[in-house]
Amino acid sequence: MFEHRKMGQAVFKFSDKNSLTAVEADLKKVIGAFTQLQEDRYTADYDIGRIWSRTDVTNTLALADEAFKAWRNIRKEKIAQDHLMTMFGARRA
Repeated sequence: MFEHRKMGQAVFKFSDKNSLTAVEADLKKVIGAFTQLQEDRYTADYDIGRIWSRTDVTNTLALADEAFKAWRNIRKEKIAQDHLMTMFGARRA
């Protein structure tokens, strides 16, 4: 449904790094996880020299699980909805 390139390029400005709200922290977690998981998927698909250990796979799955948990916590928040809209090319309100 989403174009991965747009999702990775969607820019979101957070408040001061030292004073993120809980919602902002969860959104930042989701964004970071998406980027890392996309890189891992690309590596798994195209880097035939990469050997994935059980720990690598377990860590990647845990990252995805945490991202989904964080998203469930914030998906109805305005800040999360605004971020979704940036992935469609809409400007943030």
